[in-house]
Amino acid sequence: MKHIEYHSNLAVPPGEYVDEVLSDLGMTKHELARRMGWTVSRLDALVEGSAPIEAETAALLESILKVPAHIWTGLEKEYRFVLALKKH
Repeated sequence: MKHIEYHSNLAVPPGEYVDEVLSDLGMTKHELARRMGWTVSRLDALVEGSAPIEAETAALLESILKVPAHIWTGLEKEYRFVLALKKH
């Protein structure tokens, strides 16, 4: 059987999912930033997609938000892939 992969052309910063998880947990960005040892502006950059979710950040998000790190890194990889496709 032939395997076909489909990639959306909609680039959604994975950080947007941070907002969704925060809402589900009843946690504010200020609280998350404090627990991460970050400034709110640094967290905002991640949410907006201008700062990538790297492995260390994904592990930190996992420890606080209880969403597995591989989910965060997978979302980041897909986001950057779609951005690259849009350039060509």
